[in-house]
Amino acid sequence: MRLRWSQASGSFGPLPAAVPMSEFGCDRLFLYTAVIHGSMALFILYRITRQEVPADRDKDGFASLPWTSPTVFAVDPRDELVEGKSGDDGEATSA
Repeated sequence: MRLRWSQASGSFGPLPAAVPMSEFGCDRLFLYTAVIHGSMALFILYRITRQEVPADRDKDGFASLPWTSPTVFAVDPRDELVEGKSGDDGEATSA
């Protein structure tokens, strides 16, 4: 979802920026981006103040998760190779 939003804003965001640039010159591009970033900051602050803090009994402990799925290790073909043995073609043979 986040990627789609980023793609849409990257595609359609420059279109409204063209209006102040064409009306007031290229210097207004920086003012436009400042207004957009400021409005995003205000929205974030608004959301932070409106969100309820969960009670301590509703909080879970921190769980460390791996960066990748354990399935990757089960699929790795190097897992099945025996070190030190090689076939006629010079490649390692499987166990």
